[in-house]
Amino acid sequence: MKAATMLSTLVLSTAATRAAAQNTAAIAQMTRGVADSFGPGFTALSTDRVQFQLTRPANVILLWVSSDRRIDLYYPLRSGDRNARNAGRQALGTGDVKSPIENPMIAGAPASTRPGQFAPATPGGMVAGGRVTDSTETAGYWALIVGDEPTSAAQVQNRLLPMSREGTVDDILERLGPILMEGRARLWAAYFAPVAK
Repeated sequence: MKAATMLSTLVLSTAATRAAAQNTAAIAQMTRGVADSFGPGFTALSTDRVQFQLTRPANVILLWVSSDRRIDLYYPLRSGDRNARNAGRQALGTGDVKSPIENPMIAGAPASTRPGQFAPATPGGMVAGGRVTDSTETAGYWALIVGDEPTSAAQVQNRLLPMSREGTVDDILERLGPILMEGRARLWAAYFAPVAK
């Protein structure tokens, strides 16, 4: 009887371990900064929810970078929002609520500095090596920036608004962490996960 109990406990333990491993299956992502200090980053992505894991408390910024180089802020949304999160599994809803970093532009016509005017169409690109793929197969990228300094929505917008949108999406992703965190945070990490169209 004791052996049967031990065997059933072992089977249940193995099943629980496998389920936990499947729930934290690796998401294809690129990291920058000291990612090993903050954890594995994204653990699950869906159309209305982003899940990630932190191994230490951190201040979190969640951005969507579209394949046409537009940046939308999903967290924090309002200036009064605190972006501090405890260590452990985290989830942020990503519904339709977002805050554009810059005025909306319509692709395909001459550029203008006035809101709602046209911006030039952007070509797709191919990326080699360890960079995130910038192609016509990708709708955009979730960008999770974590650090040891609090950041309000207004600070995110003020830092990103003057940022150059020149180059590929990879170039923009490379700039996000340093622009948001360098000079403010002692430790920071950035995680970027592509989302197919």
